[in-house]
This record gives sequence, C-alpha cells and structure tokens, in this order.
Amino acid sequence: ERAKARLIFTSEESVESSLEYIVDGVVELNYELNDGIRTRSLFLKKLRGIPIKRSVYFFTLKDRILRCFDSYDPRDFRINKTDKLPKETDYSTQLLQTGYQDLDNYIGGTLPQRGLITIEKEDTLSSDIIVLFLNDLFYNFSKRRYPLLLDSGLKDVLTDMHKSKNQNYKLHVMDELRSKERSAQDRIKRKNNFYKYVDKAVSGLENMEKIVAMVESKSLDNFISGTSDINDCCRFIKSKFELSFLILNSNNNLERYYSVSDIHLKFILICGTLFLKCSTPASALFGIKVVNSVPQIQLDHVL
Repeated sequence: ERAKARLIFTSEESVESSLEYIVDGVVELNYELNDGIRTRSLFLKKLRGIPIKRSVYFFTLKDRILRCFDSYDPRDFRINKTDKLPKETDYSTQLLQTGYQDLDNYIGGTLPQRGLITIEKEDTLSSDIIVLFLNDLFYNFSKRRYPLLLDSGLKDVLTDMHKSKNQNYKLHVMDELRSKERSAQDRIKRKNNFYKYVDKAVSGLENMEKIVAMVESKSLDNFISGTSDINDCCRFIKSKFELSFLILNSNNNLERYYSVSDIHLKFILICGTLFLKCSTPASALFGIKVVNSVPQIQLDHVL
C-alpha cells in the first residue's frame, strides 16, 4: 500500500519464474531451523530503480505484527555517561527478574533463586554490548532495592551511570586478586583469598538481605585449573547470593562454565544482525534494538 503497488503476486515456490522479469519488485520470505530455533528472514531480491543496500532482514511475528531487526552497528552501544537515566519507577518488593519482559516471560516469570546466569559474546562483537546489557541489569536490580556485589573490574564501568542523588542502591565491591604466581600452591592460596574476599564483601549485612552478584570469569582464572575447581567455585558463589551473573570474558575454554549455569546467554551475529541467544535451559532467540539516548537494550522474542 505504501509503495502504491497496483498488483501483487504471491507464490509458494522460491524458484525463479518469468514473472520476476516483469514485476518491479521481488520479496522472498524464508525461515530456517538452527539448533532448534526458527529464524525468519525477508530477502529483497529485486527493487527496480532502487539500490538495495541491505538485502536480508530478520524479523519476528510477535503479537502478529511483522517487525524487522536493524543491522548491528557497534556505535549504537556506546554509553554516553552524560545522558540522564529514564525516570525511576519505585518497586517496593524484590523480584528476581531481568527487567526484559520477553526474556522474563520466556524463563517463566522469575529467575532461579540461588541461580547462576552466564553471559558471553562472540569475539567479533564490541565489549560495549556486554557493558550496556549489565548496565540495564544493574539499573533494574538497584531500583528493585537489591544490594549488589560487583567484581572490581565492573565497578567503575557500571557505577558511573548511576551517580545520582536519586539513586538509592547498596553497592559492595570485591577486592581485586593481584597475585601473578602460577604455582599449584599459590593457586590454592588465591582460591582461598577469593572466598575470603566474597565473605568480606557480604559480612556485616543483615541476615535477610538478598544480594545480586556480578563476577567476571577472568577474575577466576587466577585459581581455576580444571572442572572440579569450576564446580567448587560456582557452587560457593551460588550459596552466597540470591542470584549471580558470571560474565565469561576469559581468553579460552569458556565452554567449561556451561554445565554449571542455570541460564546461559550469548550475544551472536547472524548475517549482520545482532541477537541474544538463550541456550540453557532451552533454546530461544531474541532480537536486539537500542532505544533512547542513554542507550538501553530492548529484546524482542523471535517468533
């Protein structure tokens, strides 16, 4: 209608026909199954007289509306620390949710209590994506009155966005492990120090206070050498916090953490379009859109 088309042909077959040489435009709708996830795409095969700068658009039919996802541009995910956060909503009760409605609905409404959520990205993607995603989570849990514990490497990145008189969050920071020794004996020492640092961060808190933690896997590399170390460490982290996020930013063997996570999220790129893939407990795909100038991420379930 918007293109003022006078006649539209539809076909169930994707093979070329003589009609393609007659009509002014050819649009092909496709879907594929990858790892049990269906992706829908729109292929602009021909637009007479109009340059096709982008030929493939992924889309969702959520709420029976066709919505296309934008191409990935790393500049969209840069946080402007001078911008103001959206007006804060007062949440009087604590609720274990990410704040992303489609993601929360998919996992059943609430995140697992004492659960561990692992987050990673493909190597080709900007680290700003993880920072922005964590920033949204930080803001969500702080306004729900959850105290937060941040790994030392995350403190400066996330708290800069929330230095405001209107913010009333409780923040605890885990000390940095600075030892560079690699001997087995020193690894045990660093492991014990990590446990002490976590205990120190949560000591003195009220017994009923529930804390959300954000930890980087590269902080654990100092003392983790095998699967048993990962299991012990993750079990310890889960026992200390109401909910834990583990950001997988080590240099190798990130797959070692998959088996201990209750929910595994990964930012992936498919034909130039950015998605968030949930592979544990079940496979799902969410299209990503950046909204407002802060910016913030919006997730749309791919249906």
